[in-house]
Amino acid sequence: MMCKETIQDQPIIDDWLACNIADKINCDYYHENINTNDRIESALIKKYYDKKVFDFIENHKKPIIIILGCGFDTRFSRIDEKTKQPIFYEIDTPEVISIRETLIPTTENHKNIQEYLLSKKWIKSVIDKHKDGDFMIILEKLLIHFEKNEIKTLFKNIAESFPNCDLHFDTETNLIYTESIAMVDKIKNKLGLLKLPDNFKYKSSNLLTEISEWKQIHIKKNTFSRVLESFNLPRYKFSHYTIKQNIII
Repeated sequence: MMCKETIQDQPIIDDWLACNIADKINCDYYHENINTNDRIESALIKKYYDKKVFDFIENHKKPIIIILGCGFDTRFSRIDEKTKQPIFYEIDTPEVISIRETLIPTTENHKNIQEYLLSKKWIKSVIDKHKDGDFMIILEKLLIHFEKNEIKTLFKNIAESFPNCDLHFDTETNLIYTESIAMVDKIKNKLGLLKLPDNFKYKSSNLLTEISEWKQIHIKKNTFSRVLESFNLPRYKFSHYTIKQNIII
């Protein structure tokens, strides 16, 4: 979708590195049939996070940007090279990073780390190298893939280790959740083609609305961003928290 957006006459966002990667893996994005609304929505989300990263870099002396669940993230290439030199850490599972390294190799200021996100190993690796760094952690379109207890563990690990860290993430609203249920029910009931296992359950990051109840995670809400206004109904909610102190358990 980023490649498709980039080649538009007036793109919301340019991502030529994504196009270069797509070419390497023989992805014919020119002829790919992609829903226009989905393409625009994806570009707006990328642009939102790009702006947050740029502002953070401009306002901190030693900016360290950590992208969790990075996949083939290319944000570092879209940040103005004239800004202070930030250091990017892209973190994902060993399976993902092994492929990423063939397409976007590690450099001095842009490093790939292969580690499972719920492990504390990636945290120790970064902290040991940058004890006086200014940290920004981004979880873009990631938390929907985790269960509540996993999200709680992840946030707890971050809060324990990164005092004065900026944490940015997005959640999906009830609109997406209810639409997904309706779609699955429609297929199941009308077509009879889908049989769900008895233990199947929908994952929804709506559970993050309970974050205020997580008393053991000492994070102070800094700003609560407005939802995307480019659509008739909000689909995503963006949140920014600043971790103010370590956890004491």
